Amino acid sequence: MVLENDGYVCVACSYNNVPYFSGNLLLHTLPAAKLPATLGGIARSYLIQAMSLSPKRVDIVFGDYPSPCVKDCDRKCCGIDDSQLYAIGGPEQIRRKNFESALSSRSFKQQFPLFLAEEWHDQCYAHIIDARDVYVGICDYCYHYYVLGGQVVSE
Repeated sequence: MVLENDGYVCVACSYNNVPYFSGNLLLHTLPAAKLPATLGGIARSYLIQAMSLSPKRVDIVFGDYPSPCVKDCDRKCCGIDDSQLYAIGGPEQIRRKNFESALSSRSFKQQFPLFLAEEWHDQCYAHIIDARDVYVGICDYCYHYYVLGGQVVSE
């Protein structure tokens, strides 16, 4: 992650000419005022945003949030209770009005990538993925999405 001269944070890095992105940082770059009302809509917007950053292959990496960590101390000092579990029931689930609070929740940061991994193998994403490869790293797992014969394939 690099702080650019204009104050924006670079969400993409490159290894062997393949861009890879911090999954949670990219989520923070989605325009809050234009976020869809449902989590499925956010998954679609997120994928479109990621696909716009590379013509052939996109690697998205989500970090792990083990406990205890430094952020736990920060939250405790600020009186923030991060023990609330965030459950995602499916793509039609309405997002919280204050989506920023969800983005700071450890539970959401753990659940949302798993939701994306399940959601993106839906056939409605074939036209977005198109001829590209999408790799999503979540903890110790790597998901690969591509389109074959007009159908999304997930490995």
